Formats: sequence, C-alpha cells, structure tokens
Amino acid sequence: MEKQKILYAEDEDCIFTILARSSKQIYGDNYDFVHAPDIESALSKFNEGKFDACISDGLNGGWKKFYDSVREKETSKNLPFILYSSDGDALNKVMSLMHSDKNLGIIQKPAELDELFEHLKNFLSNKL
Repeated sequence: MEKQKILYAEDEDCIFTILARSSKQIYGDNYDFVHAPDIESALSKFNEGKFDACISDGLNGGWKKFYDSVREKETSKNLPFILYSSDGDALNKVMSLMHSDKNLGIIQKPAELDELFEHLKNFLSNKL
C-alpha cells in the first residue's frame, strides 16, 4: 500500500497522539497523519499540502468551514472527509450532507479506533 497522507483537525492533542501511534502500531508506515489543532491551522495546512483524506473533530463548529474549503477546490471536491466528533449538531448536519456527498463520512465519539481506521481504509480504497 502506498503511504497515505491524512490531515486530522483535532483540538485535543492526546486524541491525535493516540490515533497516530495506534496507526503506526497496526498499519506500520501506511499512513502519515498531519495534525492541525484548530480550524486556522487546518485550513493553512490543507492549502499548503496535498492530502489523501481529511478527518475533523467538530472544532466547536469549525468543521463546516474546513469541509466547505475542502469541497470548494476542484482538486479536492471528492477527497474523503470524515467527521469524528461527539457534537450532536455537527453529526446531524453531516448526516444531511451525506445524501449529496458520497465521500463524506461520520463517526461518533467515543468510538473504537478500529472503526475509524476501517472507515478511512474504505474511503481511500474507493477514492474517485
């Protein structure tokens, strides 16, 4: 498997660290997770780099701005985007968007990391 570069917007450093370390232990060097601790750095890193997928925490509502920015670019309009959050309002909004965006996924926290990795692997293997 070719190494996949994933931008993960997560404001809790410990969650990002656990995810990145678990990925390395389970999948070796197949994934390169890039951390963005807030919406501003997520947008900046996204605009500066090339990513195979994006994962976002709710970021106090900022996930939608991040999602919209990803979808605005022609080169990333089909990029897998997963909301990994416990924010009920964000989860509901994503569910309504999923009808028109087949590259959008949702996982409600708390969830097993295996579920997130499986979701991510499925999206990456079906990338348009």
